[in-house]
Amino acid sequence: VHDTQIIHYKGESTKRSSIDETKIFYNAMHLFVKKHFASSMLVELILRSGIGFRKFFAFLGKRKLILFSVITDFILFNFSLYIAERFYIYLSDWPGFHDYHLPIIYTVPALIHIIVGSSFGVYKKDSLSVLKNFAAIIVSFFILSSITFFFKNLAYSRAVVIITYLLLFLTLTFWRTIAKLVFKVGADKYEVGKKTLIVGLNNYVIQIADKLKSKKTDLHSVTGLIGFSNKDIGKKIGELEVIGTTDNIEKIIRDKQVHEVIFSSQELSYNQMMKIVSKCQDENVEFKLIGDNLDFIVGKTSVSMLDDIPLIQISYNISNPLQKFIKSLFDYSQAIAALFFIYPFIYFITKVTKKQTVFRSFILSVPHIFTGKVSFVGPKKAESNGNLYLGKRGLTGLWYTENTDERDYEKLNIFYAKNQNIWLDLEILGKTLNKMWNTRP
Repeated sequence: VHDTQIIHYKGESTKRSSIDETKIFYNAMHLFVKKHFASSMLVELILRSGIGFRKFFAFLGKRKLILFSVITDFILFNFSLYIAERFYIYLSDWPGFHDYHLPIIYTVPALIHIIVGSSFGVYKKDSLSVLKNFAAIIVSFFILSSITFFFKNLAYSRAVVIITYLLLFLTLTFWRTIAKLVFKVGADKYEVGKKTLIVGLNNYVIQIADKLKSKKTDLHSVTGLIGFSNKDIGKKIGELEVIGTTDNIEKIIRDKQVHEVIFSSQELSYNQMMKIVSKCQDENVEFKLIGDNLDFIVGKTSVSMLDDIPLIQISYNISNPLQKFIKSLFDYSQAIAALFFIYPFIYFITKVTKKQTVFRSFILSVPHIFTGKVSFVGPKKAESNGNLYLGKRGLTGLWYTENTDERDYEKLNIFYAKNQNIWLDLEILGKTLNKMWNTRP
């Protein structure tokens, strides 16, 4: 009989497959116990219980943000309810909640809010949504108000409900904002470059990658190539490496957080492409097909030219009237706050020390915002690309936070114009201050 051995090479087998390795691992442990310890019921029970608990905690570990959010919202809901009760007792002659109703009052309303929040997608394992939380608060307010209408014995005071939900708007928004901006927990991280996979193995893919990099309107980061069998993995075509196959492309998309998959029309049939698209339909990724002449990409909703062309009559976020209003409101309110609380001290310190730092220059430039031609965040120079408005000149922007060559500034400006919102501005400001403080002399 020949001797055989299995070599486990750094988990490469799971990387090359589409299996859920965590689930398979714990199922294998159960199978091992069943095979080798079935003779002792007590030992089997202890081991299986231990494996079950470990699997349960591994499951919770992947969803710790959901668990933390639910517990925090539950506590803050009841805290807001308690403060509302105390406040209304102070303002009126209302005696407060009856003791025998407290178990219901401090559990059911909070659970209703959490259930509503779950239905709105508030609780996710990788993000914290402030806007969805607003919607959940509004809906749960009306649901709770209708419940107190039907259950008269619990209908103590509409004023307490209103005060509770006003406090909820503040407390639930505050902790999510602090978590996103300060601790970077559940933050919707922006990616300056689109993470792209190219399906194909011939030299044609190198030309595709070069074309993508030369585009002025988008920044692309080619994550790797997708081959057609396991033996292709690890191969290099030019500077690009084959990191997966069409069999495990779904797992690669998820693990590498890919935004875009481009098919080479020379190597795949239409049926093969549709099979891949169907398999990955639950992933948040866009599939595109490149033309034979390398001059265009066909997507689900648009055709993008690979050669640079003038941008005509395109409307990005930065030119949206509502986004403009929110951005202006943010700029002026923060500029007023900085002018009163920070500017005088920085001005005085600069005059005394005769030293100018990047941070001091940033603060001393804040008054320029009131001219209406400067914003906290924007392009390095006020400009437009054809008829496309790219925003006011910014005191900071992606041109400062991203370590890129000046030749990429136009791409960064277009990326910012397309994706501008208050959260992106706040994240850029946070990165700016962090970079300024870390580079102080």
